[in-house]
Amino acid sequence: MKGARVVSMPSGLQAFISDLDVLAGKNFPNEEVTQLFKQHPFDQEMLEPYTFLSEQRYTRNLLHKRPEYEVLLLCWSPQQKSPIHGHEGEKCWMRVEAGELYFSNYSLKSVDSEVFVDIDCSEVGGPGFVDGPAVIHRVENLTQAPAISLHLYARPFAQCDIFDKENRVRERVDLKYDSVYGKLTYAR
Repeated sequence: MKGARVVSMPSGLQAFISDLDVLAGKNFPNEEVTQLFKQHPFDQEMLEPYTFLSEQRYTRNLLHKRPEYEVLLLCWSPQQKSPIHGHEGEKCWMRVEAGELYFSNYSLKSVDSEVFVDIDCSEVGGPGFVDGPAVIHRVENLTQAPAISLHLYARPFAQCDIFDKENRVRERVDLKYDSVYGKLTYAR
């Protein structure tokens, strides 16, 4: 990862946040949020202060947080993927900012104590591709190049369920940030 730093938010990102504040008051209408994501492109220079890559796993970098929502930049080194995970019944949107990501949405079925997740659909998206609102899904960087995605989580949560498809189990995990407002959350 790159070194620690604290940055002031660029005006383009501030405008995006202001529009999200309005949509938060409307409980994040699906179509309006999707349109907002399509109407606010960001260049790599604007996102660079929040871009932290790691060889070990994808990184979660907090850009803005309020009780109603949070905005994160997720950075994916080649061949990294998220676990199959849920969003606690809340809405999540994401846009590919750089590279290419593979999105898979799943449906959940429980039988007795076993948990089954079945893939519903998969899509590949490059820069500008918007996915959401996601419920249970996985995001993967299947390429040999880094990828970056911008995420909106309505009503943020500190834990989520991850699903082990092969063993048919669900596990509750704590969520952490790798950086907050451009500053790493741990010593290198």
